[in-house]
Amino acid sequence: MKNFLKKFISDNLGKIIVFLSIFLLSSICGIIYFKYIDIYSKNYLTTYMNDINTKLLNNEYTINNMQIIYLTIINIFKNILIIYILGCSVIFAKLNYIFFAYKGFSIGISVSSVIYLLGRLKGTIYSLLAIFLPNILIILVFILLSVLWINFSNMIIKNKSLYKLKEYIYRNTVITLITMFLIILCIIPIQLLSVNCIYNFLKII
Repeated sequence: MKNFLKKFISDNLGKIIVFLSIFLLSSICGIIYFKYIDIYSKNYLTTYMNDINTKLLNNEYTINNMQIIYLTIINIFKNILIIYILGCSVIFAKLNYIFFAYKGFSIGISVSSVIYLLGRLKGTIYSLLAIFLPNILIILVFILLSVLWINFSNMIIKNKSLYKLKEYIYRNTVITLITMFLIILCIIPIQLLSVNCIYNFLKII
């Protein structure tokens, strides 16, 4: 598995860099975009955040670890399912680039809104705990799976043949399922740690 991963990354380094670049650029676009959101939306965010802080101080919020685990699994499953469906469709596999642009743009808006609400220092700390910590590993895995299915799509289109089609779909499906299982096992403790850190952080700011 380790050797397969090394070879896969080495053979597809160019595509991986393209995905990372799209993700980072769209994140920057999201950060810039938030600056031009109307003041009413920003005031709504401020009110919402103040409401959360009040509930935290009054101990009205409690952490439900089982719900966190459930939502984490559902979120990973939905995203991998999108990558899988686009990949199996062959002609739509490259839409994964747009999928990553959307993910990056959403994260950029989230980071910018947190910094706007909490200030530069506190907002940066919160972003590291709430956004970057649980998402770094997930994004990297999503990129690798997207490249896997884009390679499959390119192979089918280039050869214009259904020879061994079922074999390749079966192989990629098994790899996708194993990867999903492993990432869920790895990310759940990270997500639980992240949420608990956020909870304590918000109570002291």
